[in-house]
Amino acid sequence: MRKILPLLLILIFVLGCSSDDEKKEITLGLSVDILSFSANEDEKSFAISSNDSWVISNIPDWCTFSTQQGQSSAKITVKVSANPNESERKAVVTIKAGDKVKEITLKQNPKNVSLTLSVGEISFVADGEEKTFDIQSNELWTISEIPVWCTLDATEGSDNKTIKITANPNLDETVKEAVITVKAGSKSQQLKLKQEGMVYALIVSSPVLEFYSKDGSKMINIESNTSWEVVSGASWCIVNKQEGTLDEPLVIYPLDNESQSNRSTEVTISAGSVSIKILIKQSKKIPVTNESYQFNLLDNGFRTGDELIKKQVEYVNPGPAGENVVWDFSKLNIINDNYTVSYSLPPIELQSNSYILGRTYFDIATTEPNSLIVCTEHNTMYYFQVKNNQLQAYGHENPVVVLDYNPRMISAQYPTYYNNSYKYNYKSSHLYSGTVWGYNQGYMEMKADGYGSVKFPDGIVNNVIRTKNSQLISDGISPSIDSDKVMTIYRWYAKGYRYPIFEVYENVNLIDNSVIFSTAFYYPPKDHTYMNTNKKSTSIPLIDYKEINKKYEKLKFKH
Repeated sequence: MRKILPLLLILIFVLGCSSDDEKKEITLGLSVDILSFSANEDEKSFAISSNDSWVISNIPDWCTFSTQQGQSSAKITVKVSANPNESERKAVVTIKAGDKVKEITLKQNPKNVSLTLSVGEISFVADGEEKTFDIQSNELWTISEIPVWCTLDATEGSDNKTIKITANPNLDETVKEAVITVKAGSKSQQLKLKQEGMVYALIVSSPVLEFYSKDGSKMINIESNTSWEVVSGASWCIVNKQEGTLDEPLVIYPLDNESQSNRSTEVTISAGSVSIKILIKQSKKIPVTNESYQFNLLDNGFRTGDELIKKQVEYVNPGPAGENVVWDFSKLNIINDNYTVSYSLPPIELQSNSYILGRTYFDIATTEPNSLIVCTEHNTMYYFQVKNNQLQAYGHENPVVVLDYNPRMISAQYPTYYNNSYKYNYKSSHLYSGTVWGYNQGYMEMKADGYGSVKFPDGIVNNVIRTKNSQLISDGISPSIDSDKVMTIYRWYAKGYRYPIFEVYENVNLIDNSVIFSTAFYYPPKDHTYMNTNKKSTSIPLIDYKEINKKYEKLKFKH
């Protein structure tokens, strides 16, 4: 027994050694050690060869393996998602079989971000407008550095999109420029923006305003497409605002002129580099005596902006001349109770910077303020100039006749007191129906022949002076022809009223003393609406020289 036991131990040892020598060797192999993928979704395959079971580990989340473990050899498919980054993705995956380990490297290309704009520059007009541009991209994008004068309907997004961009009006003369940036990932594009500067428009309703020594405010209408500023050139010329925007009125008010000299200044209106100067003219103070019965320029001169409504009545006997006369016009038969008379400045021709009084041109800058007057009555325009303390008649015109006095006819003299008189010769030329020429000559005689009181249907008016104007009208071509006639006009002026309160007209043929025409006009004192001092003057009409009818060219006189 003792010999058998050792032999058994030796046999077991030998058999054990023989089993270890016969155990298999594990093999593990890969067909590739690197797999490269495009930036988009992609898939690749590789083969595992092994004689034992194997396991794949360290798989990144951006890829999937068709299987992660198996027996012996196998084909493995690897899928990757699109790379959202602009950097390469890389991972090392481990395959293990028994004591054998292999590694395979996975690489994915970076995302190729694309970003293009349909245009590189957009231009806008000064008034503002909406335009569009296109963004083409495969990435999220943002728009930055947007100027305050523009708005966009989107400032971020993805993929392709049409963007609306709106420019606000540019109220400045300066061209506006900006650059906006569109960014997608690491890519960026710039879009230039440009907006034209405003071409400023500035229009005023009149280049000149004329004021009397004591006057109310007057208004200028300003039209513009932008903001503007106002500067007065003198402390006595007050403006109601120093700035404005677009279309607004400007009110100008002068302080009283107590001096014996006319004065002028300018009000400058500026819109950017555009400016317009409005000439402001104010008359000197007119001295007046304390004489009870008088006719003077301050109290009785025509004033532009005045409008009257007088009543045409049947002719009445003008009554006697003399002192302390009581003229009785208490019984009047009205023919027309809405006979209007208006007084205005003459129109302005901008090309020559002139007033046009009938056919005569006057330089605006050098003409005495308030000296040119157009009286419109019964479809006829009568032209006057106040000069040398006289009211000089230049002529008149209507659809039928155009008439000019040369030398000028004296219609009134300032001041005129009771028993004052004058007599002047005159000549006139006239054009009938634009084709037939004619000439007249004669004299104009005036006398302040009475003073006293007047009885009207609605009461008595005291402190009245009467003037009598007699105009001899003779044929200027054949003075020997018996065609002379005399137009006599009686006018009654009352203290406190600028215009006559009563007039009597009578046109008499001197051959047989027959009356050609006669009438009378009653100005009820209560209807003298011009006495409302708050009334603003009417605007000055502006005309183009082309509108002047060529048929009057021979009657044009340069002053």
